[in-house]
Formats: sequence, C-alpha cells, structure tokens
Amino acid sequence: MHEIATTLTDFFMAALSLAYAIGWMRQRASFRGPTLFFLAFSLAALLGGLWHGYFSVPGAPGERIVWWLSMWFGGLSAAGLALTGLELMGLRLRKVAVAIAIFTAAFGVYVWLDPRFLATIATSAGGTLICLAGLSYQLVQRVTLGPLFAIAGLVISVSGAIAQQKGVTLHLLSFDHNATYHLFLIVSLGFFYAGLRRISL
Repeated sequence: MHEIATTLTDFFMAALSLAYAIGWMRQRASFRGPTLFFLAFSLAALLGGLWHGYFSVPGAPGERIVWWLSMWFGGLSAAGLALTGLELMGLRLRKVAVAIAIFTAAFGVYVWLDPRFLATIATSAGGTLICLAGLSYQLVQRVTLGPLFAIAGLVISVSGAIAQQKGVTLHLLSFDHNATYHLFLIVSLGFFYAGLRRISL
C-alpha cells in the first residue's frame, strides 16, 4: 500500500460519510441534497483511497479510470451541496434535476480531459457557496444551532482545502498534506451532519 495515512483517512471518511447518508435516509427528511452529498462524498473518498493506496504509481493499470471516478464523484458531491442549499431556500429537487444532470455529465467530460484536482476544488467551492446561502437563509428564518453547526462544518472544510493547497502537513513523511486535509474533512463532516439534523427536526 502506498501513501498509507492518506489511504486510511480516505477509507475512514468513506465509511463515515456512508454512515451519515444512511442516518439521513432513515430519518426520512424532505431534503434530498444531503443524501446525494454524503453518498457521492463516500464514493469519492473510497475511490480516492484506492487510488492513493494502489493506483498512484504512474502507469499502473486502471490508474486513470480510478482517479477520474474519484474526481467525478467529488463533483457530484458538490452538486449535492448546491442542491442542499437550494432546498434550504425552498427549492425542490424536481425543479433543478435537469440542471444537476447536465452539470455532472459536463463535469465528467471536463475532468477526463483535465484531471487536475483543482477542478474538484473549484466545483466544491461553488457548491459550498450555494449551500452557505441556503444555511444563511435558514439562520435568518429561525435562529437555531443547526445552521451554525453546518456553516462551521463548511468553514472547516474550506480551511482544510486552503491548508492542503499550501502544503500544510502534520508530518512531511508519514502524514502529508493530503492526509492532513482529510482530518479537516472528517471534523467538517461531523459538524455539517449535526447541523443538518437539527435543521430537519
């Protein structure tokens, strides 16, 4: 296994996000965005872990397809964030389903042609902004801890992305900038899920 810390934290995020997706679906909330976000994030993390652990060597069989799938599911999770924000502002899935389908198809083509991780970060930034708008709307409508928890989760995620791009690391050899970024995301997921659960009550 290559990049052990990055791989294991990716797998942990995949399991955690899947647990949040199942928890969200079990409570039968009316919002569909969180389900899309957590499921897509789980698959992106799982595939990212597989890539970092077993396919990151140049020329490895399946290297490009595994990376592409990880990127594509990352884009789909960004669409889930955007959908969550739109639903929090009163819009429903059926009104934006076609736009989401077109976006995810176009994003899939784009990251196949340009597989840089920056594309997923840029897409996530857009989804995050829309989600923040929805959470801010909820905060104005009813002052509760839910939106604040979820906003904190997104802020932690953005902070982690900035740190990752700047190469911030806990340990240069055993816990690199990607594994360090994953720690931010693990905490972010917890705050985001806790906030959404409170909003849905």
